[in-house]
Amino acid sequence: MKTTRHLIFLLIPVILASCARSKYPATCSEKALQLYKNGEEYRRQLHYRDALNNYLKAFKTDSAFALAAVKSGQMYFSFGENDSGRYYLEKARQLVSSIPQLDRMVVNYYWSSFQRDEKRMSALADSLMLLYPENFDARVINAFDKWRNLQFAEARKLFQDLLRDYPNYIIAYNNIGYLYAREGLFKEAVTYLEKYKRYATNQLNPYDSLAEIYIAVGRYYEAIHMLESLMKNHTDELMHNEYLGATVFIRLSIAYRKLGQYSKALEILNQAEQKFASNYALRIIYLNRFAIYRELCQTNQMDKILEKIKTLIPNGEYRYQSAILAIEKGKYSQVIDILNSFKTDKQQTHISDHNFLITYAAIEGELNLKTGMYAEASEKFKRAADTYNDILNSTDLRIKEYYSEGNAGNYDAALKGFRKIIEVNPNHPHALVYAAEFFLKTGRKSEALSYINYFFKTWKNADPNTPLLRQAESIADALNQ
Repeated sequence: MKTTRHLIFLLIPVILASCARSKYPATCSEKALQLYKNGEEYRRQLHYRDALNNYLKAFKTDSAFALAAVKSGQMYFSFGENDSGRYYLEKARQLVSSIPQLDRMVVNYYWSSFQRDEKRMSALADSLMLLYPENFDARVINAFDKWRNLQFAEARKLFQDLLRDYPNYIIAYNNIGYLYAREGLFKEAVTYLEKYKRYATNQLNPYDSLAEIYIAVGRYYEAIHMLESLMKNHTDELMHNEYLGATVFIRLSIAYRKLGQYSKALEILNQAEQKFASNYALRIIYLNRFAIYRELCQTNQMDKILEKIKTLIPNGEYRYQSAILAIEKGKYSQVIDILNSFKTDKQQTHISDHNFLITYAAIEGELNLKTGMYAEASEKFKRAADTYNDILNSTDLRIKEYYSEGNAGNYDAALKGFRKIIEVNPNHPHALVYAAEFFLKTGRKSEALSYINYFFKTWKNADPNTPLLRQAESIADALNQ
């Protein structure tokens, strides 16, 4: 009898050890594995709340399921619930000594991401591909790591290879489309996103992604029509999927803002704030509201919104807004203090080197522009945009670079830059007005008139008496003299 008990006692750890070395992802529970797979499918469709619920259930079913804990943490981070995100990442970290190497490396990759340890992330991504070149998750991590390192063409090829080997990995169409857009290849981007929409017939994300690209190339009314149709016909789904739902409202607000319809843009943000309560949603709502009030030069409103922003995001991530407000108020010494503290506190804020360099240079550029140091401003904005190395998201920095260049007296260089922007987006309001201004200053009145008239056509339904509209009207008056 005693011998039997000893045998049972000795066999248990052997069985558990064998179970722990089961197929990736490592779990001893079929139920937990199925819940995890459900979470992965919801995640690919950007149903993050449903994904989170399934990951949490998987981890509750098997408390040694490290990857379920990691994915739970990631979902919490996406909602801006950082304390919960860290809690589950730390749970996963506590399990690394008892899980297989592949699972351990994946956990360590996401922990390094949380720590903003970019070198270790790249090292782990490379090691995963060296050791597990056929593993799906390893390949996805490698593709995203190349994306993170701004190797867009290489990342795009990796996603194309994944799509070839896993035809049901439909969201790869989305990733490939965005990678094309970041290189400025918008026609190719639209082609892939149209395929995404065609193949992901039950998903809403393709419409949101297409709308973002439409806005980038000036197809504002098409974006508005698509997004408003989405909001009208899929209200319940957008409310349930707050990550995508909030993004759709933001996207629609931006489209109206680009048309000078600021009141409508603010109204949409107000609606979003009433519908969505997650930190993620409130964060993007307030940041976009701040941007609108800045374009309207309403510093009192900017001040109010900044106080709300401070309650939602870490200090290092709202320093840009703090600096912009100080610049608009003429408190230039305060801006210098912000820059100095930003540099000093960089390690504590965990901001990436890439984002730090962009933000720091952009703040310097804004300060130089406001104080009339135009050549210096142009150089700083160029540095920020070059560091961004992303055509889709760096347009505003380029606009400021060229505007500063023109104000420094380098009209030809400025106009060349604005033409490049207008070639991609013929309806970009600031590019049209600034180009008209510099054509006027060089005595090329017919070209100035052409650009300013096209701007007025684009902004035919714009709110009256806004700063950019007043600037355009001033140019038109000068042309009529």
